[in-house]
Amino acid sequence: GVSLCISRPIMKPSDWSYLFDKQALLLAIPGIIAGILLTGVARKCQDEAMLPISMVVIPVVFYIVLFACGWSIEDAREGGWVGETSPPVPVQDLFHLIDFGKVRWDLCK
Repeated sequence: GVSLCISRPIMKPSDWSYLFDKQALLLAIPGIIAGILLTGVARKCQDEAMLPISMVVIPVVFYIVLFACGWSIEDAREGGWVGETSPPVPVQDLFHLIDFGKVRWDLCK
């Protein structure tokens, strides 16, 4: 998760030194807070709907903050908060990702 926030691979303990960089730490803090929040919700909440609701609320809050601060998605992208745009993928290409031969159809009822 932190690796996604700072756009650098964190594969070994020494890689955590990336967080000594002020900008990387700034980008990582919301992800760390969200991870702590989701862990707390998963462990403490008895209502099974709370975890999925929390997972939806986190990005919604992100976009609310963008809007409230008057920032565009491009501003967020320039600041490193959002990844680069990627070319669109045709829907039919998604079906090539699935190997339907490995599906146990006999278990579907």
